[in-house]
Amino acid sequence: MKSALQRQSGSNDGFTLLELLVAITIFSLVIGMAMFSLRYTFGVFRHLDAPFAEETRRITGLRDCIASTFVYIGERSDMFNRNKEFYTFFYGEPDRLTFITSKPLILTGMAICRLSLRDGAVVLEESPVYANDSNYLNPSILPGERRETIIFHDVKSFSLEYFQGGVKLDAIKEDLPSLIKVVLQTEEKREEFCCRISTDFNNKKQLVRGMNEPL
Repeated sequence: MKSALQRQSGSNDGFTLLELLVAITIFSLVIGMAMFSLRYTFGVFRHLDAPFAEETRRITGLRDCIASTFVYIGERSDMFNRNKEFYTFFYGEPDRLTFITSKPLILTGMAICRLSLRDGAVVLEESPVYANDSNYLNPSILPGERRETIIFHDVKSFSLEYFQGGVKLDAIKEDLPSLIKVVLQTEEKREEFCCRISTDFNNKKQLVRGMNEPL
């Protein structure tokens, strides 16, 4: 009797092979369903966030490019008297901005940039300031060296506003603003964002003015 009870109690210890196989099968099914759900969820999020992430990257890059506007001093010569005139390279118009930056989107080093609306897209063009065929005293965008980045697609209207000393300006030439506001209207929404140029404008004006004064 004692040996029979010992055999009966010993048979109840642990799991049988069938129970172990059933448990492994159920566990595998649960893990498989969980992995499928996670993969599907991540795929949906990646698909939804991709356009917004790309747009945010382009806006951030444009902000950094404008904020890194370099105080570039150009030089003009009078063809008759050959008197030199120095000026600040910056041309801000209501629908176009031309400037020199130390942080372009594509190129490396100093680049001349032009932001404008073309064929329904806001485009940033770049060209190196110091290239083989460039005139660094009076730089311009070279067709052979030009690179471009589309910042916004399907744009209905595009405008630029300039602020200097708290005063709003429609345009600014050969001078630097303290703040630039980009305003655009797409098919879906209206967007506005500001780019601040952190420089001491009074010192730069005095520098250019002093260089133009005769010795």
